[in-house]
Amino acid sequence: MNHALLSLAPAACASLLLYGSVAMAANPTSSGSCEDGAANMADVRACLSERNKNQVKEAYAALSVKIKARMPQASAALEESQRNWVLFARNSCDFYAEFNAESMLREDARSNCWTDFTRARTKVLKAWEMQLDKRP
Repeated sequence: MNHALLSLAPAACASLLLYGSVAMAANPTSSGSCEDGAANMADVRACLSERNKNQVKEAYAALSVKIKARMPQASAALEESQRNWVLFARNSCDFYAEFNAESMLREDARSNCWTDFTRARTKVLKAWEMQLDKRP
């Protein structure tokens, strides 16, 4: 784990999360399937990873803008929460990949784990945004 991640500014942290270790992904076709444009499973995993990470990035950015405008005192806490989530998700998925190494490819286990984590985080961020939108 790169401990320098902890000291990165939130925007840099988000960029690292989104683009740091992911190879160029296969481009989904108009059908939206990562499998359609992929030459192999590595391309499919990279495409899915990009798609999932972009969903987190968009949800975080939307909430962050609103928090900074309406509740600036909470902005730093949101940024810290996101940095900590990145570390927690990455470490958890590293564990999950090792834990399941006998029954599946590490890359598949890690990809499945990241999909679960990014979907959950996106859901949480959007829920917080909706909660903020309901405030007067």
